[in-house]
Amino acid sequence: MNAEGACSPVVVVVGSGIAGLRHALYLAEKHDVVLITKKAAVESNTNYAQGGIAVALGADDAPELHIEDTLRTGAGLTDPKIAEIVVREGPELVRELVEMGADFARDERGELALGREGGHSRNRVIHSADQTGREVERVLLHHAESHPRITLRPYHFVIDLLVNEGKVSGVAVLTPDEEIEVIPTSVVSLSTGGLGRIFLYTTNPEIATGDGVAMAYRAGARIRDMEFIQFHPTALARPGSAAFLISEAVRGEGGILRTLDGERFMERYDPERMELAPRDVVARAIDTELKKRGDPYVLLDVTHLGKEFLQKRFPHIYRTCLVHDIAIEKDPIPVVPAAHYSCGGIVTDANGRTDIVGLYAIGETASHGLHGANRLASNSLLEALVFARRAARAIHADGLLTPAEQSRRIPNSRSQRCGLVDLYAGRLRTVMSQKVGIFRNRAALSRAEAEIEAIRVGLERLVKIFRPTRDLLELFNMAEVARLIVRSALARTRSVGLHALEEDGGRQDPAPRHTVWQRKEPTNLLGELIREKR
Repeated sequence: MNAEGACSPVVVVVGSGIAGLRHALYLAEKHDVVLITKKAAVESNTNYAQGGIAVALGADDAPELHIEDTLRTGAGLTDPKIAEIVVREGPELVRELVEMGADFARDERGELALGREGGHSRNRVIHSADQTGREVERVLLHHAESHPRITLRPYHFVIDLLVNEGKVSGVAVLTPDEEIEVIPTSVVSLSTGGLGRIFLYTTNPEIATGDGVAMAYRAGARIRDMEFIQFHPTALARPGSAAFLISEAVRGEGGILRTLDGERFMERYDPERMELAPRDVVARAIDTELKKRGDPYVLLDVTHLGKEFLQKRFPHIYRTCLVHDIAIEKDPIPVVPAAHYSCGGIVTDANGRTDIVGLYAIGETASHGLHGANRLASNSLLEALVFARRAARAIHADGLLTPAEQSRRIPNSRSQRCGLVDLYAGRLRTVMSQKVGIFRNRAALSRAEAEIEAIRVGLERLVKIFRPTRDLLELFNMAEVARLIVRSALARTRSVGLHALEEDGGRQDPAPRHTVWQRKEPTNLLGELIREKR
Protein backbone atom coordinates (compact mmCIF):
# COMPACT_ATOMS: atom_id res chain seq x y z
CA MET A 1 0.00 0.00 0.00
CA ASN A 2 1.32 3.47 -0.84
CA ALA A 3 1.20 6.65 1.20
CA GLU A 4 -2.22 7.64 -0.17
CA GLY A 5 -3.78 4.36 1.02
CA ALA A 6 -4.05 2.77 -2.41
CA CYS A 7 -2.88 -0.75 -3.06
CA SER A 8 -0.31 -1.83 -5.62
CA PRO A 9 -2.00 -2.64 -8.93
CA VAL A 10 -2.74 -6.29 -9.59
CA VAL A 11 -4.08 -8.21 -12.56
CA VAL A 12 -6.95 -10.53 -11.65
CA VAL A 13 -6.90 -13.79 -13.62
CA VAL A 14 -10.04 -15.94 -13.31
CA GLY A 15 -9.50 -19.65 -13.94
CA SER A 16 -6.60 -22.05 -13.37
CA GLY A 17 -6.47 -24.26 -16.47
CA ILE A 18 -3.63 -24.18 -18.97
CA ALA A 19 -4.69 -20.75 -20.26
CA GLY A 20 -4.98 -19.10 -16.84
CA LEU A 21 -1.85 -20.62 -15.32
CA ARG A 22 0.42 -19.95 -18.31
CA HIS A 23 -1.03 -16.45 -18.64
CA ALA A 24 -0.41 -15.72 -14.98
CA LEU A 25 3.21 -16.83 -15.29
CA TYR A 26 3.76 -14.54 -18.29
CA LEU A 27 2.06 -11.66 -16.46
CA ALA A 28 4.14 -12.20 -13.34
CA GLU A 29 7.27 -11.25 -15.28
CA LYS A 30 6.14 -7.63 -14.76
CA HIS A 31 3.01 -7.53 -12.61
CA ASP A 32 1.52 -8.90 -9.42
CA VAL A 33 -1.25 -11.40 -10.16
CA VAL A 34 -4.23 -12.66 -8.18
CA LEU A 35 -5.31 -16.00 -9.68
CA ILE A 36 -8.88 -16.85 -8.65
CA THR A 37 -10.41 -20.29 -9.10
CA LYS A 38 -13.70 -21.57 -7.76
CA LYS A 39 -12.39 -24.99 -6.74
CA ALA A 40 -8.96 -26.45 -6.05
CA ALA A 41 -6.36 -24.85 -8.29
CA VAL A 42 -5.74 -28.14 -10.10
CA GLU A 43 -9.38 -28.61 -11.15
CA SER A 44 -10.02 -27.54 -14.75
CA ASN A 45 -10.96 -28.81 -18.20
CA THR A 46 -7.22 -28.93 -18.94
CA ASN A 47 -6.85 -31.64 -16.33
CA TYR A 48 -9.24 -33.86 -18.30
CA ALA A 49 -7.62 -33.34 -21.71
CA GLN A 50 -6.33 -36.76 -22.75
CA GLY A 51 -5.33 -36.32 -26.36
CA GLY A 52 -2.53 -33.81 -26.62
CA ILE A 53 -1.30 -30.65 -28.29
CA ALA A 54 -1.35 -30.35 -32.07
CA VAL A 55 1.85 -28.83 -33.43
CA ALA A 56 3.53 -29.12 -36.84
CA LEU A 57 6.90 -30.66 -35.97
CA GLY A 58 7.11 -33.78 -38.14
CA ALA A 59 9.51 -34.15 -41.07
CA ASP A 60 6.56 -34.69 -43.41
CA ASP A 61 4.54 -31.84 -41.89
CA ALA A 62 4.48 -28.09 -42.31
CA PRO A 63 2.60 -25.16 -40.75
CA GLU A 64 0.72 -24.70 -44.02
CA LEU A 65 -0.73 -28.22 -43.75
CA HIS A 66 -1.80 -27.66 -40.15
CA ILE A 67 -3.44 -24.38 -41.15
CA GLU A 68 -5.22 -26.09 -44.04
CA ASP A 69 -6.60 -28.82 -41.74
CA THR A 70 -7.75 -26.18 -39.23
CA LEU A 71 -9.53 -24.13 -41.90
CA ARG A 72 -11.20 -27.17 -43.45
CA THR A 73 -12.52 -28.37 -40.10
CA GLY A 74 -13.74 -24.86 -39.19
CA ALA A 75 -16.27 -25.01 -42.07
CA GLY A 76 -15.78 -21.49 -43.37
CA LEU A 77 -15.78 -19.58 -40.07
CA THR A 78 -12.15 -19.95 -38.96
CA ASP A 79 -10.15 -16.73 -39.29
CA PRO A 80 -7.14 -17.59 -41.53
CA LYS A 81 -4.96 -14.94 -39.86
CA ILE A 82 -5.65 -16.36 -36.41
CA ALA A 83 -5.02 -19.90 -37.63
CA GLU A 84 -1.64 -18.84 -38.98
CA ILE A 85 -0.73 -17.05 -35.74
CA VAL A 86 -1.58 -20.05 -33.58
CA VAL A 87 0.06 -22.67 -35.78
CA ARG A 88 3.29 -20.72 -36.32
CA GLU A 89 3.72 -19.57 -32.71
CA GLY A 90 2.87 -22.97 -31.24
CA PRO A 91 6.19 -24.86 -31.58
CA GLU A 92 8.12 -22.32 -29.52
CA LEU A 93 5.56 -22.49 -26.73
CA VAL A 94 5.62 -26.28 -26.65
CA ARG A 95 9.40 -26.12 -26.31
CA GLU A 96 8.91 -23.75 -23.36
CA LEU A 97 6.71 -26.35 -21.68
CA VAL A 98 9.40 -28.98 -22.14
CA GLU A 99 11.99 -26.62 -20.63
CA MET A 100 9.65 -26.07 -17.67
CA GLY A 101 9.58 -29.81 -17.04
CA ALA A 102 6.65 -31.21 -19.00
CA ASP A 103 7.24 -34.88 -19.77
CA PHE A 104 5.91 -35.74 -23.23
CA ALA A 105 6.20 -39.11 -24.94
CA ARG A 106 9.33 -39.70 -27.06
CA ASP A 107 9.99 -41.95 -30.03
CA GLU A 108 12.89 -44.34 -30.43
CA ARG A 109 15.14 -41.47 -31.56
CA GLY A 110 14.35 -39.41 -28.48
CA GLU A 111 12.22 -36.94 -30.45
CA LEU A 112 8.72 -35.94 -29.39
CA ALA A 113 6.34 -38.72 -30.42
CA LEU A 114 3.66 -37.50 -32.82
CA GLY A 115 0.22 -39.09 -32.97
CA ARG A 116 -2.70 -38.49 -35.31
CA GLU A 117 -6.28 -37.53 -34.46
CA GLY A 118 -9.47 -36.86 -36.41
CA GLY A 119 -9.25 -34.17 -39.09
CA HIS A 120 -5.43 -34.09 -39.20
CA SER A 121 -3.63 -34.98 -42.42
CA ARG A 122 -0.33 -35.68 -40.61
CA ASN A 123 0.91 -37.08 -37.31
CA ARG A 124 1.33 -33.94 -35.22
CA VAL A 125 -0.19 -34.47 -31.77
CA ILE A 126 2.29 -34.59 -28.89
CA HIS A 127 1.08 -36.32 -25.76
CA SER A 128 1.92 -37.58 -22.29
CA ALA A 129 0.42 -41.08 -22.46
CA ASP A 130 -3.33 -40.39 -22.31
CA GLN A 131 -3.19 -37.66 -19.66
CA THR A 132 -1.54 -34.76 -21.46
CA GLY A 133 -3.70 -32.11 -19.82
CA ARG A 134 -2.87 -33.36 -16.35
CA GLU A 135 0.86 -33.31 -17.10
CA VAL A 136 0.72 -29.74 -18.41
CA GLU A 137 -1.40 -28.67 -15.45
CA ARG A 138 1.08 -30.28 -13.03
CA VAL A 139 4.03 -28.37 -14.44
CA LEU A 140 2.30 -24.99 -14.68
CA LEU A 141 0.71 -25.23 -11.25
CA HIS A 142 4.08 -26.07 -9.70
CA HIS A 143 5.61 -22.93 -11.20
CA ALA A 144 2.61 -20.74 -10.28
CA GLU A 145 2.47 -21.92 -6.67
CA SER A 146 6.15 -21.11 -6.17
CA HIS A 147 6.09 -17.73 -7.93
CA PRO A 148 6.42 -14.79 -5.51
CA ARG A 149 4.23 -12.47 -7.62
CA ILE A 150 1.29 -14.87 -8.01
CA THR A 151 -1.33 -15.20 -5.27
CA LEU A 152 -3.64 -18.20 -5.68
CA ARG A 153 -7.20 -17.86 -4.39
CA PRO A 154 -8.85 -21.31 -4.57
CA TYR A 155 -12.50 -21.87 -3.64
CA HIS A 156 -13.41 -18.29 -4.56
CA PHE A 157 -16.22 -17.78 -7.07
CA VAL A 158 -16.24 -14.65 -9.23
CA ILE A 159 -19.85 -13.45 -9.37
CA ASP A 160 -19.44 -10.59 -11.80
CA LEU A 161 -17.22 -8.08 -13.46
CA LEU A 162 -17.53 -4.50 -12.25
CA VAL A 163 -17.48 -2.07 -15.15
CA ASN A 164 -17.58 1.73 -14.97
CA GLU A 165 -18.08 3.75 -18.18
CA GLY A 166 -16.89 0.89 -20.36
CA LYS A 167 -13.81 0.14 -18.26
CA VAL A 168 -13.09 -2.65 -15.81
CA SER A 169 -13.08 -1.45 -12.20
CA GLY A 170 -13.01 -4.75 -10.32
CA VAL A 171 -14.62 -8.10 -9.63
CA ALA A 172 -17.20 -9.24 -7.10
CA VAL A 173 -16.26 -12.56 -5.49
CA LEU A 174 -18.09 -15.06 -3.30
CA THR A 175 -15.61 -16.19 -0.65
CA PRO A 176 -15.42 -19.72 0.82
CA ASP A 177 -17.38 -18.47 3.86
CA GLU A 178 -20.06 -17.07 1.49
CA GLU A 179 -19.35 -13.40 2.04
CA ILE A 180 -19.05 -11.04 -0.91
CA GLU A 181 -15.64 -9.52 -1.56
CA VAL A 182 -15.11 -6.63 -3.95
CA ILE A 183 -11.59 -6.67 -5.42
CA PRO A 184 -10.75 -3.40 -7.22
CA THR A 185 -8.60 -3.73 -10.34
CA SER A 186 -8.37 -2.14 -13.76
CA VAL A 187 -7.38 -5.36 -15.58
CA VAL A 188 -9.14 -8.74 -15.54
CA SER A 189 -8.37 -11.81 -17.67
CA LEU A 190 -11.07 -14.45 -18.01
CA SER A 191 -9.91 -18.03 -18.57
CA THR A 192 -12.87 -19.82 -17.04
CA GLY A 193 -13.11 -22.72 -19.49
CA GLY A 194 -16.18 -24.37 -20.96
CA LEU A 195 -19.86 -24.97 -20.29
CA GLY A 196 -20.45 -28.68 -20.81
CA ARG A 197 -22.38 -29.09 -17.54
CA ILE A 198 -25.47 -27.53 -19.12
CA PHE A 199 -25.95 -30.93 -20.81
CA LEU A 200 -26.89 -34.22 -19.16
CA TYR A 201 -23.93 -36.07 -20.69
CA THR A 202 -20.59 -34.30 -20.86
CA THR A 203 -16.89 -35.05 -20.60
CA ASN A 204 -16.41 -31.78 -18.66
CA PRO A 205 -15.90 -31.58 -14.88
CA GLU A 206 -18.61 -30.06 -12.69
CA ILE A 207 -16.90 -26.64 -12.74
CA ALA A 208 -17.62 -26.15 -16.48
CA THR A 209 -20.68 -23.92 -16.12
CA GLY A 210 -19.99 -21.09 -18.58
CA ASP A 211 -19.27 -18.46 -15.91
CA GLY A 212 -16.89 -16.34 -17.99
CA VAL A 213 -19.21 -16.03 -20.98
CA ALA A 214 -22.18 -15.22 -18.73
CA MET A 215 -20.45 -12.49 -16.75
CA ALA A 216 -18.83 -10.95 -19.85
CA TYR A 217 -22.23 -10.88 -21.59
CA ARG A 218 -23.82 -9.16 -18.59
CA ALA A 219 -20.98 -6.63 -18.59
CA GLY A 220 -21.54 -5.72 -22.26
CA ALA A 221 -18.94 -7.73 -24.18
CA ARG A 222 -19.83 -9.29 -27.53
CA ILE A 223 -20.46 -13.04 -27.53
CA ARG A 224 -20.04 -15.02 -30.76
CA ASP A 225 -21.03 -18.38 -32.32
CA MET A 226 -22.42 -20.01 -29.18
CA GLU A 227 -24.40 -22.56 -31.18
CA PHE A 228 -21.24 -24.51 -32.05
CA ILE A 229 -21.06 -27.11 -29.28
CA GLN A 230 -18.70 -29.94 -30.05
CA PHE A 231 -19.85 -33.38 -28.95
CA HIS A 232 -16.98 -35.77 -28.49
CA PRO A 233 -17.89 -38.96 -30.36
CA THR A 234 -16.55 -41.41 -27.81
CA ALA A 235 -17.41 -41.17 -24.14
CA LEU A 236 -17.57 -44.38 -22.13
CA ALA A 237 -21.19 -45.56 -22.02
CA ARG A 238 -21.96 -46.74 -18.53
CA PRO A 239 -25.44 -45.97 -17.10
CA GLY A 240 -25.30 -44.09 -13.82
CA SER A 241 -21.65 -43.07 -14.22
CA ALA A 242 -20.19 -39.70 -15.15
CA ALA A 243 -19.12 -39.52 -18.80
CA PHE A 244 -15.47 -40.55 -19.19
CA LEU A 245 -13.66 -39.45 -22.32
CA ILE A 246 -12.16 -42.08 -24.59
CA SER A 247 -9.51 -40.02 -26.31
CA GLU A 248 -9.52 -39.20 -30.01
CA ALA A 249 -6.03 -40.67 -29.99
CA VAL A 250 -7.52 -44.15 -29.54
CA ARG A 251 -8.97 -43.89 -33.04
CA GLY A 252 -5.76 -42.25 -34.17
CA GLU A 253 -3.88 -45.41 -33.16
CA GLY A 254 -6.26 -47.64 -35.11
CA GLY A 255 -9.45 -47.96 -33.06
CA ILE A 256 -12.44 -49.10 -35.16
CA LEU A 257 -16.06 -48.08 -34.60
CA ARG A 258 -18.60 -50.89 -34.91
CA THR A 259 -22.30 -51.41 -34.32
CA LEU A 260 -23.34 -53.92 -31.67
CA ASP A 261 -23.53 -56.65 -34.33
CA GLY A 262 -19.91 -55.96 -35.33
CA GLU A 263 -20.38 -53.91 -38.52
CA ARG A 264 -17.81 -51.18 -39.23
CA PHE A 265 -20.02 -48.25 -40.18
CA MET A 266 -17.88 -45.13 -40.74
CA GLU A 267 -17.30 -46.00 -44.39
CA ARG A 268 -20.94 -45.03 -45.02
CA TYR A 269 -20.34 -41.53 -43.67
CA ASP A 270 -16.75 -40.67 -44.59
CA PRO A 271 -15.18 -43.44 -46.73
CA GLU A 272 -11.87 -41.62 -47.12
CA ARG A 273 -11.11 -40.71 -43.50
CA MET A 274 -13.30 -43.30 -41.75
CA GLU A 275 -12.74 -43.12 -37.96
CA LEU A 276 -10.32 -40.23 -38.44
CA ALA A 277 -12.98 -37.89 -39.81
CA PRO A 278 -13.51 -34.67 -37.79
CA ARG A 279 -15.44 -34.98 -34.56
CA ASP A 280 -18.70 -33.54 -35.87
CA VAL A 281 -18.81 -36.11 -38.67
CA VAL A 282 -18.10 -39.02 -36.35
CA ALA A 283 -20.52 -37.85 -33.65
CA ARG A 284 -23.35 -37.44 -36.18
CA ALA A 285 -22.59 -40.86 -37.64
CA ILE A 286 -22.80 -42.51 -34.23
CA ASP A 287 -25.97 -40.60 -33.35
CA THR A 288 -27.56 -41.68 -36.64
CA GLU A 289 -26.66 -45.32 -36.08
CA LEU A 290 -28.05 -45.30 -32.55
CA LYS A 291 -31.34 -43.79 -33.65
CA LYS A 292 -31.63 -46.08 -36.66
CA ARG A 293 -30.95 -49.26 -34.72
CA GLY A 294 -32.31 -48.33 -31.31
CA ASP A 295 -29.06 -49.36 -29.66
CA PRO A 296 -27.81 -47.69 -26.45
CA TYR A 297 -24.23 -47.32 -27.70
CA VAL A 298 -21.73 -48.33 -30.38
CA LEU A 299 -18.43 -50.16 -29.90
CA LEU A 300 -14.89 -48.85 -30.17
CA ASP A 301 -12.75 -51.88 -30.99
CA VAL A 302 -9.05 -51.81 -30.07
CA THR A 303 -8.64 -55.53 -29.38
CA HIS A 304 -6.30 -55.87 -32.37
CA LEU A 305 -3.78 -53.43 -30.85
CA GLY A 306 -2.64 -55.76 -28.07
CA LYS A 307 -2.50 -55.48 -24.29
CA GLU A 308 1.11 -54.27 -24.01
CA PHE A 309 0.60 -51.39 -26.44
CA LEU A 310 -2.72 -50.36 -24.87
CA GLN A 311 -1.35 -50.34 -21.34
CA LYS A 312 1.62 -48.22 -22.38
CA ARG A 313 -0.17 -45.77 -24.71
CA PHE A 314 -3.46 -45.45 -22.83
CA PRO A 315 -2.81 -46.36 -19.19
CA HIS A 316 -5.54 -44.15 -17.73
CA ILE A 317 -8.17 -45.35 -20.19
CA TYR A 318 -7.06 -48.95 -19.67
CA ARG A 319 -7.39 -48.71 -15.87
CA THR A 320 -10.70 -46.84 -15.97
CA CYS A 321 -12.26 -49.38 -18.31
CA LEU A 322 -11.11 -52.19 -16.01
CA VAL A 323 -12.99 -50.53 -13.15
CA HIS A 324 -16.09 -51.01 -15.31
CA ASP A 325 -15.17 -54.66 -16.03
CA ILE A 326 -13.98 -53.93 -19.58
CA ALA A 327 -10.62 -55.43 -20.53
CA ILE A 328 -10.03 -53.44 -23.70
CA GLU A 329 -7.50 -55.91 -25.15
CA LYS A 330 -10.38 -58.43 -25.24
CA ASP A 331 -13.60 -56.41 -25.13
CA PRO A 332 -14.71 -53.54 -27.37
CA ILE A 333 -15.42 -50.30 -25.48
CA PRO A 334 -19.08 -49.14 -25.38
CA VAL A 335 -19.17 -45.46 -26.37
CA VAL A 336 -21.66 -42.63 -26.98
CA PRO A 337 -21.22 -38.95 -27.90
CA ALA A 338 -21.13 -36.40 -25.06
CA ALA A 339 -20.91 -32.60 -24.91
CA HIS A 340 -17.24 -31.69 -24.90
CA TYR A 341 -16.22 -28.21 -26.08
CA SER A 342 -17.70 -24.79 -26.83
CA CYS A 343 -16.26 -23.28 -30.00
CA GLY A 344 -17.91 -19.90 -29.41
CA GLY A 345 -17.35 -17.41 -26.62
CA ILE A 346 -16.27 -13.87 -25.79
CA VAL A 347 -15.11 -12.01 -28.91
CA THR A 348 -11.47 -10.91 -28.75
CA ASP A 349 -8.88 -9.50 -31.08
CA ALA A 350 -5.63 -11.27 -31.92
CA ASN A 351 -4.24 -10.34 -28.51
CA GLY A 352 -7.10 -11.36 -26.24
CA ARG A 353 -8.64 -7.89 -25.89
CA THR A 354 -12.44 -7.68 -25.60
CA ASP A 355 -14.81 -4.74 -26.18
CA ILE A 356 -14.46 -3.68 -22.55
CA VAL A 357 -11.34 -1.71 -21.70
CA GLY A 358 -9.23 -3.75 -19.30
CA LEU A 359 -11.02 -7.05 -19.97
CA TYR A 360 -9.14 -9.85 -21.72
CA ALA A 361 -10.28 -13.40 -22.46
CA ILE A 362 -8.30 -16.53 -23.33
CA GLY A 363 -8.88 -20.26 -23.71
CA GLU A 364 -12.22 -21.96 -24.23
CA THR A 365 -14.20 -19.05 -22.81
CA ALA A 366 -12.96 -16.82 -25.64
CA SER A 367 -13.75 -16.69 -29.35
CA HIS A 368 -10.43 -15.72 -30.92
CA GLY A 369 -11.39 -17.00 -34.37
CA LEU A 370 -9.39 -20.24 -34.49
CA HIS A 371 -12.10 -22.89 -34.21
CA GLY A 372 -14.82 -21.47 -36.43
CA ALA A 373 -17.78 -23.83 -36.68
CA ASN A 374 -15.84 -26.88 -35.46
CA ARG A 375 -12.59 -27.32 -33.53
CA LEU A 376 -9.81 -29.45 -34.98
CA ALA A 377 -8.76 -32.07 -32.42
CA SER A 378 -5.99 -31.00 -29.99
CA ASN A 379 -5.96 -27.40 -31.22
CA SER A 380 -7.45 -26.20 -27.91
CA LEU A 381 -4.38 -26.58 -25.69
CA LEU A 382 -2.28 -25.02 -28.45
CA GLU A 383 -4.64 -22.05 -28.68
CA ALA A 384 -4.55 -21.63 -24.89
CA LEU A 385 -0.75 -21.43 -24.89
CA VAL A 386 -0.59 -18.94 -27.74
CA PHE A 387 -3.18 -16.52 -26.35
CA ALA A 388 -1.89 -16.84 -22.81
CA ARG A 389 1.30 -15.20 -24.02
CA ARG A 390 -0.31 -12.81 -26.49
CA ALA A 391 -2.78 -11.45 -23.93
CA ALA A 392 -0.04 -11.06 -21.32
CA ARG A 393 2.06 -9.09 -23.78
CA ALA A 394 -0.95 -6.93 -24.62
CA ILE A 395 -1.53 -6.20 -20.94
CA HIS A 396 2.13 -5.28 -20.52
CA ALA A 397 1.91 -2.96 -23.55
CA ASP A 398 -1.51 -1.42 -22.90
CA GLY A 399 -0.49 0.10 -19.58
CA LEU A 400 -3.98 0.03 -18.09
CA LEU A 401 -3.03 -1.08 -14.58
CA THR A 402 -3.57 1.60 -11.97
CA PRO A 403 -3.36 1.60 -8.17
CA ALA A 404 -6.65 0.53 -6.60
CA GLU A 405 -8.38 0.83 -3.27
CA GLN A 406 -8.23 -2.03 -0.82
CA SER A 407 -10.66 -4.86 -1.33
CA ARG A 408 -13.71 -4.81 0.90
CA ARG A 409 -16.05 -7.47 2.27
CA ILE A 410 -19.80 -7.30 2.45
CA PRO A 411 -21.30 -9.66 5.04
CA ASN A 412 -23.94 -11.95 3.60
CA SER A 413 -26.75 -11.85 6.14
CA ARG A 414 -29.34 -13.85 4.22
CA SER A 415 -29.61 -17.13 6.07
CA GLN A 416 -32.22 -18.85 3.94
CA ARG A 417 -30.87 -21.11 1.20
CA CYS A 418 -32.58 -22.02 -2.03
CA GLY A 419 -33.65 -25.66 -2.17
CA LEU A 420 -34.66 -25.62 -5.82
CA VAL A 421 -31.22 -25.67 -7.44
CA ASP A 422 -31.16 -29.39 -8.29
CA LEU A 423 -34.70 -29.23 -9.71
CA TYR A 424 -33.91 -26.30 -12.00
CA ALA A 425 -30.53 -27.79 -13.00
CA GLY A 426 -32.09 -31.11 -13.95
CA ARG A 427 -34.72 -29.42 -16.08
CA LEU A 428 -32.19 -27.18 -17.84
CA ARG A 429 -29.90 -30.10 -18.69
CA THR A 430 -32.79 -32.20 -19.94
CA VAL A 431 -34.02 -29.42 -22.25
CA MET A 432 -30.54 -28.82 -23.66
CA SER A 433 -29.84 -32.51 -24.21
CA GLN A 434 -33.19 -33.32 -25.81
CA LYS A 435 -33.66 -30.22 -27.96
CA VAL A 436 -30.21 -28.68 -28.56
CA GLY A 437 -28.03 -31.71 -29.20
CA ILE A 438 -26.12 -33.18 -32.12
CA PHE A 439 -29.07 -32.84 -34.52
CA ARG A 440 -31.51 -29.95 -34.18
CA ASN A 441 -34.77 -28.76 -35.66
CA ARG A 442 -36.29 -25.32 -35.47
CA ALA A 443 -39.53 -26.38 -33.76
CA ALA A 444 -37.60 -28.04 -30.92
CA LEU A 445 -35.24 -25.07 -30.65
CA SER A 446 -38.20 -22.69 -30.30
CA ARG A 447 -39.63 -24.80 -27.49
CA ALA A 448 -36.22 -24.91 -25.84
CA GLU A 449 -35.93 -21.13 -26.02
CA ALA A 450 -39.25 -20.68 -24.20
CA GLU A 451 -38.42 -23.25 -21.53
CA ILE A 452 -34.93 -21.90 -20.89
CA GLU A 453 -36.19 -18.34 -20.64
CA ALA A 454 -38.74 -19.45 -18.04
CA ILE A 455 -35.95 -21.19 -16.10
CA ARG A 456 -33.71 -18.13 -16.34
CA VAL A 457 -36.42 -15.76 -15.12
CA GLY A 458 -37.21 -18.09 -12.24
CA LEU A 459 -33.55 -18.26 -11.25
CA GLU A 460 -33.24 -14.48 -11.43
CA ARG A 461 -35.98 -14.22 -8.82
CA LEU A 462 -34.27 -16.80 -6.62
CA VAL A 463 -30.95 -14.93 -6.78
CA LYS A 464 -32.70 -11.81 -5.49
CA ILE A 465 -34.45 -13.62 -2.65
CA PHE A 466 -32.18 -16.35 -1.30
CA ARG A 467 -28.70 -16.45 0.14
CA PRO A 468 -26.27 -16.38 -2.80
CA THR A 469 -24.41 -19.65 -2.96
CA ARG A 470 -22.03 -20.92 -5.61
CA ASP A 471 -24.41 -23.56 -6.91
CA LEU A 472 -27.25 -21.04 -7.32
CA LEU A 473 -25.03 -18.48 -9.07
CA GLU A 474 -23.48 -21.14 -11.31
CA LEU A 475 -26.94 -22.31 -12.32
CA PHE A 476 -27.93 -18.77 -13.25
CA ASN A 477 -24.82 -18.59 -15.46
CA MET A 478 -25.72 -21.93 -17.02
CA ALA A 479 -29.19 -20.65 -17.90
CA GLU A 480 -27.63 -17.47 -19.32
CA VAL A 481 -25.29 -19.34 -21.67
CA ALA A 482 -27.99 -21.89 -22.57
CA ARG A 483 -30.19 -19.02 -23.72
CA LEU A 484 -27.34 -17.64 -25.84
CA ILE A 485 -26.76 -21.07 -27.42
CA VAL A 486 -30.42 -21.53 -28.33
CA ARG A 487 -30.84 -17.99 -29.64
CA SER A 488 -27.72 -18.41 -31.76
CA ALA A 489 -28.98 -21.75 -33.09
CA LEU A 490 -32.32 -20.19 -34.04
CA ALA A 491 -30.56 -17.28 -35.73
CA ARG A 492 -28.60 -19.69 -37.95
CA THR A 493 -31.07 -20.97 -40.53
CA ARG A 494 -28.65 -23.26 -42.39
CA SER A 495 -26.47 -26.12 -41.19
CA VAL A 496 -22.78 -25.40 -40.78
CA GLY A 497 -20.10 -27.30 -38.89
CA LEU A 498 -21.38 -28.45 -35.52
CA HIS A 499 -24.81 -26.88 -36.07
CA ALA A 500 -26.72 -29.63 -37.90
CA LEU A 501 -30.36 -28.92 -38.76
CA GLU A 502 -32.60 -31.88 -39.58
CA GLU A 503 -34.46 -29.70 -42.09
CA ASP A 504 -31.26 -29.30 -44.15
CA GLY A 505 -30.61 -32.99 -44.60
CA GLY A 506 -26.93 -32.35 -43.90
CA ARG A 507 -26.44 -29.66 -46.57
CA GLN A 508 -23.91 -27.10 -45.41
CA ASP A 509 -24.23 -23.33 -45.71
CA PRO A 510 -21.69 -22.35 -48.41
CA ALA A 511 -21.23 -18.81 -47.04
CA PRO A 512 -21.76 -18.83 -43.27
CA ARG A 513 -21.57 -15.73 -41.09
CA HIS A 514 -20.98 -15.29 -37.40
CA THR A 515 -23.81 -14.96 -34.89
CA VAL A 516 -23.06 -12.18 -32.39
CA TRP A 517 -24.90 -11.06 -29.25
CA GLN A 518 -24.36 -8.02 -27.05
CA ARG A 519 -26.46 -6.50 -24.30
CA LYS A 520 -27.61 -2.96 -24.99
CA GLU A 521 -27.66 -2.17 -21.28
CA PRO A 522 -24.90 -3.91 -19.30
CA THR A 523 -25.88 -5.26 -15.90
CA ASN A 524 -24.59 -7.55 -13.18
CA LEU A 525 -25.90 -9.71 -10.37
CA LEU A 526 -23.97 -7.75 -7.76
CA GLY A 527 -26.42 -4.85 -7.72
CA GLU A 528 -29.19 -7.14 -6.57
CA LEU A 529 -26.96 -8.98 -4.12
CA ILE A 530 -25.65 -5.95 -2.24
CA ARG A 531 -28.43 -3.38 -2.71
CA GLU A 532 -29.60 -3.98 0.86
CA LYS A 533 -26.08 -3.29 2.12
CA ARG A 534 -25.65 0.14 0.58
